[in-house]
Amino acid sequence: MGTRFEVREVFRLPVHRKVVVAGVILDGIVRSGQTIIFKLQDGLFCSAKIASVEYIDRVSSRESLVALLCDEKDRQEAAFYAQLCPRGTIVEVSDAAAA
Repeated sequence: MGTRFEVREVFRLPVHRKVVVAGVILDGIVRSGQTIIFKLQDGLFCSAKIASVEYIDRVSSRESLVALLCDEKDRQEAAFYAQLCPRGTIVEVSDAAAA
């Protein structure tokens, strides 16, 4: 079992062609090069490789999030991941690529 990460928000940075999966690390460590594993349904998964890890500080709401930045392959990718991961969804972050 890899790192557990609670998703709070998914969005895209179009200028940088990045998909951002923002949230909170529940346990473990997250670093660039790891893979976010999104569960589609029992036995089916898709994944995204983490290009970098950054931090988001929202002063007005006093919320600090970890931002997992992934290279965007398709303009609709962020919307797809956002549908898969509504706020509170827990995903796995792993050193291995999804099977």
